Amino acid sequence: WTLQGGISFSRAGGENTGSVHLEDTNFLGTGKEVTLLHINDVDRTSEVFRYRDPSLVGSRARLELSYAANSDGGRKRFDLDRPFYSLDARWALGLRTMLDDRVEPLYEFARVFERFRHKTDFAEVYTGLSPGLTRGHAQRWKLGFTYSRERYGPEGGLDSTTVIPDDRTLSYPWIGYEYIQDGFVTERGLDNLQRAEDLNLGRQFHWRLGWSAPAVGGDVTRLIAETGATAGWRPSPRQLLLASAQGSTRTRTGQTENLRFGASLRYYARNFRDNVFYAAAEGEIGHRLDPENQILLGGDNGLRGYPLRLQSGDRRYLVTLEQRFF
Repeated sequence: WTLQGGISFSRAGGENTGSVHLEDTNFLGTGKEVTLLHINDVDRTSEVFRYRDPSLVGSRARLELSYAANSDGGRKRFDLDRPFYSLDARWALGLRTMLDDRVEPLYEFARVFERFRHKTDFAEVYTGLSPGLTRGHAQRWKLGFTYSRERYGPEGGLDSTTVIPDDRTLSYPWIGYEYIQDGFVTERGLDNLQRAEDLNLGRQFHWRLGWSAPAVGGDVTRLIAETGATAGWRPSPRQLLLASAQGSTRTRTGQTENLRFGASLRYYARNFRDNVFYAAAEGEIGHRLDPENQILLGGDNGLRGYPLRLQSGDRRYLVTLEQRFF
């Protein structure tokens, strides 16, 4: 019996969110997944239908279709790919498309001070090659092409057009690289109550570079770059240390656009039998950010006991100390 349903409710930063879902992970015994969702969060109410086929016609290919009717717009998504399904997989191929229409709220001191309409047309195709798992690690090279058209406009009650970004079209070929060291372990009772949590303590690193220009459909010439890395260590059998860093940016005629860089360090120590002491430090900085990509800090992203999206700025830092009892 694979039909599941549920109701969830949560409260963070002084705001309530909730959802109702109905899901079948083996629809009519076919191995396909069908999901119906009703979600009510701070920004919008959504009715979502999602279909997933993890093994299209018995192959390694995956198909996902989703449609969301939102109170402020909607989203349509189509994904078809044959991913690197294991560390020893030798090739990958994929296609992704999305149409999204939403209202973007801008926050200051936990209140929305402006809104604007944001429409996205997105499509991406890629392929990847790898020699497979070699001496405990895998290296993967990817080539792809991405098209992203962003359109912005006023939305009821907008007092000033100065906060509305200019329309932007990115259309670019790109090359990417990924390194994954095989250090996978299974833990329980770290971040979830008695659920298996798969972690990779090995080193992981990736980067991607793209070049958008009018000759291939972009509005202006831009360099697009993103990167990220993670690693983990065990100081002792009952301790765990996880580190991560990621960044992305665009450059246009020597000027940086939408630069974001963040890093985190998380420490777990089992004590009082199987309970956990947890400590974390994280930070993020931004420069010339797109207006919809605010750096926010509040009750909804770790600052417990404070309203959600309390502060906005060009950088944030957060330190967390917890004793977790399971």
